[in-house]
Amino acid sequence: MFTNINNYNVQELYSLYTSGEYEGFFRHMEDFLNLEEFAQVVSGYKWLSFEGGFISLDVRPKPKLCYVSILVIKEEQLKGLGLKAMIAVSEYLFNNGIERLIVKVIEDDNHTVRMCEKGGFDMEGIYVNSCKTHGLYHNELRFGISKETYFKKYGGSNG
Repeated sequence: MFTNINNYNVQELYSLYTSGEYEGFFRHMEDFLNLEEFAQVVSGYKWLSFEGGFISLDVRPKPKLCYVSILVIKEEQLKGLGLKAMIAVSEYLFNNGIERLIVKVIEDDNHTVRMCEKGGFDMEGIYVNSCKTHGLYHNELRFGISKETYFKKYGGSNG
């Protein structure tokens, strides 16, 4: 389902970044990065691509947790691809030593909030006015799921 990101994907991601349509996804990046700076920023994360979008993984080995971000391109949204990708990457991470997953979502992004809820993630907190998009500050919601909770919901081994 997933492929590792390559130079082509970095350029594709950069065009999504510069389009302004996905400002919420790229909200933690500085404005007006050129392609070289953008490539350097994204190289700090593990990136996967799937049909219809991208996943960013920020793995923290010491507490065995991972911050997950999912971007589904506009033409492919509302088809269940984000949830399918979230479930698949969750299973992979939990089967490979990660104990906890975290997703941060802009509060008014109702589709992503619903995807997190459907995926079994619980809302754990609110970061007030923590990100800025389109010139306005927004709250972010923090969702999390443990390995144990995931395997209770979806079955399988929580080895």
